Amino acid sequence: MSAPRAEAAIRQLRELIMSETYGPGAKLPPQAELAARLGTGRSTMREAVRALSTMRVLTFGAAARRRYAAGHHWPGPAPPRHG
Repeated sequence: MSAPRAEAAIRQLRELIMSETYGPGAKLPPQAELAARLGTGRSTMREAVRALSTMRVLTFGAAARRRYAAGHHWPGPAPPRHG
């Protein structure tokens, strides 16, 4: 289970994304900038980004695989699962 700070960062980042500040497919700012904006540390933000990626709220572009924190994209709401 995530630490309380990470859980708060996950919730805040998800709210920021879902608030239509960023539309589907939009590139998010670097993790350091997001951390400063949400008043948390970079390692906590990194954990939040990983968690949201696992939840399929965020996806990583090809550039992010080559360069750390190059960009994370919100793909839009996940399609409903059947079965």
